Amino acid sequence: MKGNREKQIINISILGIIANLILAGVKIIIGVMSGSIAITSDAVNNLTDSSTALITIIGTKLAQKKPDKNHPFGFGRVEYLTSMIIGIIVLVTGFEMGLSSIKGIFNPSTVDYSWVILIVLFITVIVKTFLAAYIEKQGRKLNSGALIASGKEAKNDVLISVVTIISALVYMFTKLSIDSYAGLFISIFILKLDLKF
Repeated sequence: MKGNREKQIINISILGIIANLILAGVKIIIGVMSGSIAITSDAVNNLTDSSTALITIIGTKLAQKKPDKNHPFGFGRVEYLTSMIIGIIVLVTGFEMGLSSIKGIFNPSTVDYSWVILIVLFITVIVKTFLAAYIEKQGRKLNSGALIASGKEAKNDVLISVVTIISALVYMFTKLSIDSYAGLFISIFILKLDLKF
């Protein structure tokens, strides 16, 4: 029964990794097409989610190993180590995105949004919303703190994507580019969440 639960948790985590990789790929393409720092930052955030989920899976599997001669107290501390690695990855990513955004504020680049790009962004928000709800629901069903946290983090990602869409809409209707400011907001939001945990 325990093995089945662990298998389900890992399968749901893998689904999250695949979904985030697809979302990141789509956002990288439209980020490059539009020249948007905000969309690219959103894409990097999805990539970070995939890498942290992968590290969580590896850490969970290692932590379940039984004590041996060289590790008489077991491998439970691996989970702390993986949490620290995830924290460092998110911190560095948020910091790098923040620097890019600040550079963009002082040296603004041209952005080129279209309705097609906006529709694609809306679709990614819908996908991420359903993914967040599913992962959190399964986390509660399986009593998995990691999955519940992952679902809640995915909800925060939805907010990040909404900020990106608002940035695009403001530009499309007013020709006022707040893209770099949106990118900076996203990086600060990510850093704040990381430091909170």
